[in-house]
Amino acid sequence: MGRNIRLVTIQPYDVYQKILAEGRYVCDYSLTNNDCGGYDHFKEPYKWLCRKMVDRIGAPPEGVEFPVWAWYRHGDNEDFSDWNSDGRKYVKITIKIDSSRVVLTDFNDWHCVLNNCPLIPESVPEEEFDAEWKRYDAAGPKAIEATWEGIFRDDGSYVQATFWELRLTDIVEAEEFISQCNDFNNESNESA
Repeated sequence: MGRNIRLVTIQPYDVYQKILAEGRYVCDYSLTNNDCGGYDHFKEPYKWLCRKMVDRIGAPPEGVEFPVWAWYRHGDNEDFSDWNSDGRKYVKITIKIDSSRVVLTDFNDWHCVLNNCPLIPESVPEEEFDAEWKRYDAAGPKAIEATWEGIFRDDGSYVQATFWELRLTDIVEAEEFISQCNDFNNESNESA
């Protein structure tokens, strides 16, 4: 067992109701879509992360394919006021969870996995970045994938957490809110 860590996850109101009714929540990948055609292009990177989670925290419970996501650190915006702007009801859920159930990753570095590109160390000087990128690209997919081990760190400003299930007993606070709709087109038209 590890130590208890504090995480925050933002979930749709119906997910929170499901946790209250069933005592837990696991990711339902079929519901992870958006107005732009879903997240199927991320399925392979998610599977890669799941394999790494198995290595680090063990196999998921039966029937669980993908993890639940939360924030360990969210920059200076701990109130998550920049969350989704679709006007729907959400719940900001604060949890305490044993660290042995969690994998922490740097949010920005995770995008290298999502975009299938090398994670080039910050120590590489800017003028050498392109050459380093080309070196990994020439070395092939295995070399690129090997760089992704660098995402497993918790010292960045934005650190995400993944775990197999969110249990009702993990929850210490829940705050309901309606995300604020932003009509950028109207805002830009009004200022013209």
